[in-house]
This record gives sequence, C-alpha cells and structure tokens, in this order.
Amino acid sequence: MSCGLDWDVPSGLEAALRRRELSRLQLKARICDELSRAQDEASIDCRPIDALLARVRASDGWRHALVTTNWDELLDRTAARHGFEPPLHLNGSVGGRNVLLEDDDERAREAVPQAREGLRRLLEADVVVAAGLSLASRLDKALVSRLAGKRGGRWLVVNRDPAEVRRAREELRRRLPGCSGQAAELPFDEWVQAGFPGLNIAGERAA
Repeated sequence: MSCGLDWDVPSGLEAALRRRELSRLQLKARICDELSRAQDEASIDCRPIDALLARVRASDGWRHALVTTNWDELLDRTAARHGFEPPLHLNGSVGGRNVLLEDDDERAREAVPQAREGLRRLLEADVVVAAGLSLASRLDKALVSRLAGKRGGRWLVVNRDPAEVRRAREELRRRLPGCSGQAAELPFDEWVQAGFPGLNIAGERAA
C-alpha cells in the first residue's frame, strides 16, 4: 500500500466463482493477469521499499531474509536492484502463477515451492518484522500455526492501524507463547524513514 498498490481480488471475480462461471484455476489465472497489470501502472512508486533495502544494506552485522505473503512482485523487483536474494513467497506469486486462496487445502500450500524455505527462515530468525499484517485472514492464521514450534526470538509488528496491531499481537501471544512481541504503530514508509524503531540490535537475524 505504501507503494500505491492498494489491490484486492475484484468482487466480480469472486462472484463469478460462486456462480460457477469460473473454475478455481481460472480465477487464479485472472488474479495473476489483473494484479500483474496493476503492479505495472505508472502510479506504483517503490521508493518505500528502496529506502528499506538501502537502510538494511547499510546495517552491519545483520543477516536478512525477505519473506512475503503478498502475491505481487514489487518486492522482487526492488530486491533485484539492490542485489538481495529474491523474496520467498509464502502464498505464491503472480510470477509463478501459483497464488493461494484462503480456502486452498494443505496440498495446495505444499505445492508452493518457496513456502517451505520461507517457513524455515521464519523459524530461525531472531527477529521477525511483520509489516502490514493483521494476522486476521485464514492464510495468515495458518502461517502462524505452522510456526508453533518456534521458541525464542521476537516479533515486531509494524502497522498504522492500532486495532490491527492489537489483533496481531494477541494472535502471536496465543499461538507462539515462546516468542516475545513489540509493536510500532506507524505506516511502513514512516517506520523506515524513522530508522526502524524497535529494530536496533546489531547481529540479530531478521526476516
């Protein structure tokens, strides 16, 4: 959203699926086509991600992994410009044309090639920065459930909406009692500009 890509599955596509005018595979293909077009629009501005990765690159002693639940590839494009490894897409991506829907079963999740590695990185991280996640959707809750074995480390929830911050922290406390949590109630781009408040300890493995 900080880059201008405020995108949701068009309601017309969901209605067509309910009327059985589209199959699930056709729906996913349409999502990939429409979101690909949306992320190429001139109004998209990736400077907030540029600022994040430039600051991360300048932070000595950290090891990083970029893990995303987003289908779009704005982070991929920006990471490539800064020499970072491609982000790991937990829910598939428009580039791979393997996007996950909330009611996809476990077999569909296992078919996302980057999901297993992304989960491993999250489990190993000393700090997980959850930017813009409310952990309210079924996919987000399933992700946290799969991290239930994580012990130690902390989560930093970055979100402009205080209600979503509270919800996310409550979900993390309930499902990951072995981890600690903090919050930064700021829009993502302002959090970056402020110098990552809450994330100031050199040597932590952040995801």
